[in-house]
Amino acid sequence: MKGKPLLLILAIVAIAALGYFVSGALLAEREPIAANADTLALIHNTADAPANVPRPSQAEETSETAAANTEADAPRLNLRLLEIPKTQRGEVLIAHTGYTLSYDKAHNVPRWVAWELESAETEGSVGRANDFGPDPQLDARHQVTTEDYKRSGYDRGHMIPAADMHWSYSAMSDCFYMSNMCPQVHELNAGDWEKLEKACRRWAKNEGSIYIACGPIYDKGGGQRSIGREVKVAVPDGFFKVVLSLKKGKEKAIGFIFRNNASRQPLKEVCCTVDEVEQATGLDFFPNLDDHMEQRLEATANLKSWH
Repeated sequence: MKGKPLLLILAIVAIAALGYFVSGALLAEREPIAANADTLALIHNTADAPANVPRPSQAEETSETAAANTEADAPRLNLRLLEIPKTQRGEVLIAHTGYTLSYDKAHNVPRWVAWELESAETEGSVGRANDFGPDPQLDARHQVTTEDYKRSGYDRGHMIPAADMHWSYSAMSDCFYMSNMCPQVHELNAGDWEKLEKACRRWAKNEGSIYIACGPIYDKGGGQRSIGREVKVAVPDGFFKVVLSLKKGKEKAIGFIFRNNASRQPLKEVCCTVDEVEQATGLDFFPNLDDHMEQRLEATANLKSWH
């Protein structure tokens, strides 16, 4: 009689294990859905993803510095991936430390770059890397280098800014991949675009965390200017940024559309609804929100509520 409870327990364990493996096999046979947040989560955890090439800023770290930043460099859990726009089959998705991007091989720029910015990440001791380099996760035909920008008259404009990455050596280095850059007029890059980047860090502190997506805009039917020696890079006509806060009871979203020129573009003049940015870009932002909340937040914009 004493052996029967043990046998029963072993039987239950065996049945549970069998069920686990069967369900895993069934899930493995299902066709992946590109727009599903759970599928997108695999971007950040897949063992098959190419390893990043060591960057100068990482190679120069001391063992003590690296150990001190282990916790900061660890992937953060964000299962809902609220910052990720709706994706399409065949879209080139690349994950780096702290952000995800969709790469546009037709223009050799990011289609969009998306990240969550937490309050704690707005500060840090990691210095600016400046180690611009080609993205090792792209094939050679699409690996833009700094040579492609030389004497072009355009800045290597960050989409996710280096100033958002002071919390991690890996994040700082990864944001200097050229896949995160677009040809940007200097006056915009160092002017109103930078002002919005600073505002987002301030908002992240106030809200606790915010979700951001940004990228280039190309006018339909217009002649496209390009730069580049080895790889042709299309010059955007403008840029967008959308920001979401889910601070309890004060949920809100806002969008911005800039022209890629040297004119002054104050935030109060370029702010708009997320719906308007969707119309300008053809993208669907924050698709993993509850539908009712998504519709409500994306239809309104109030810059004063962010300050």
